[in-house]
Amino acid sequence: MSTDATSSAQLFARQLPVLLETLALRARIESVRASSAIEQVTVPDARLRAVVDRRSSPRNRSEAEVAGYRDGLDLVLGSPETSSAMTTALLLRLHDRLWAHTAAGWAPQRG
Repeated sequence: MSTDATSSAQLFARQLPVLLETLALRARIESVRASSAIEQVTVPDARLRAVVDRRSSPRNRSEAEVAGYRDGLDLVLGSPETSSAMTTALLLRLHDRLWAHTAAGWAPQRG
């Protein structure tokens, strides 16, 4: 392998973690945006990115719901145990996370 090819391969190997992290964040943002849109929750792009990336706290109900979707996504995708074993207890935890950032009156009542 030539020196140029080796240098390029080493550069790519160093940049790959950053690239993968960037792609994962974009996927999370788009997932939260799509989930929110299903519920007719809209948040300006800059605010959505800031809340999903945890650079800012929610400022209103819509942003609080976005934060809940973000936390729910973290719960479901965060570990092999939660992503492979969907149980009633896990679903209840997910429900709690989805509404955790909203005022108590906004959460649907379990029943």
